[in-house]
Amino acid sequence: MTREYILKEYHAELSRIGKSENTIAGYVRNVNLFLDWMQERTGETFTPPIIEFDVKEYTGYLTTVSKVSLSTLNTKLAAIQSFCDFLHFSYDCPVIKVQKKKGQVDPKVEILDRNQLYKYRQYVQKNASLLHKVIVETLLNTGIREAELCNLELDDIVATPKNAHIIIRSGKGNKYREIPIVGDYKALLIEYMEHRPSSDSNKLFIGNRGTLTPNGVYKTVHRLGNAIGLNVYPHMLRHQCFTAQAKNVKNAQDLKDLSTIAGHSSTELTMKYYISGSKENRERLVSDMNFSE
Repeated sequence: MTREYILKEYHAELSRIGKSENTIAGYVRNVNLFLDWMQERTGETFTPPIIEFDVKEYTGYLTTVSKVSLSTLNTKLAAIQSFCDFLHFSYDCPVIKVQKKKGQVDPKVEILDRNQLYKYRQYVQKNASLLHKVIVETLLNTGIREAELCNLELDDIVATPKNAHIIIRSGKGNKYREIPIVGDYKALLIEYMEHRPSSDSNKLFIGNRGTLTPNGVYKTVHRLGNAIGLNVYPHMLRHQCFTAQAKNVKNAQDLKDLSTIAGHSSTELTMKYYISGSKENRERLVSDMNFSE
């Protein structure tokens, strides 16, 4: 059994039990990263089973070397647990209980600092294709998720001489929302649409191999960052977008608007991730929110 065959079966099982394509892509990506780490560490091609020691060692690597946040760590461990469960039921491997790290989840999201963001954008501008430029700037300017980006269609771009917006028709939780597009990003998007390859597909973004996939978007964003020594991924650019926008939140209505554009299930989630400042300021926004409702 090859690694590729096992992962293909794992993907099929996740689909069978009803996981979304976005969740499946995230699980498979994180499992691949874990298996890559194991192979680099042992020098051997992966074959089942996975032992508890491997998971503990990888957890240590993530916390001490990669220095991922608690929420990111637990996301990766959830994927590994899912894969271990699959190996147990499909290949009769021993049961492995992956222990998530407990503690107060740090609401601080991972973003680039100002110099890193400038360096990343400059590299993309000078070295990336038009398609890859517009992918990066779409993520940075709209904050949409990679799956939402892949699902965009030509009709989802609504532009007039005065204003323009992107329509997200079926985002996470099937939330419909409209996101304004302005300035340099609007000009870049128009340039891309004028040079978009002809295709039978109505999808907005078309690559050399056809329509985009979330995993392909992840690899593009990460590869461009890796070229200059930065660990960049699509969800980081989403956080980058809304962290910047959150600086303009002054009252309950501003918070509601930001939450709507982000496609969050609640304003509490938006506040947890993006609203900084004193405890008193956060409590004031909550009080203002309750009063306005």
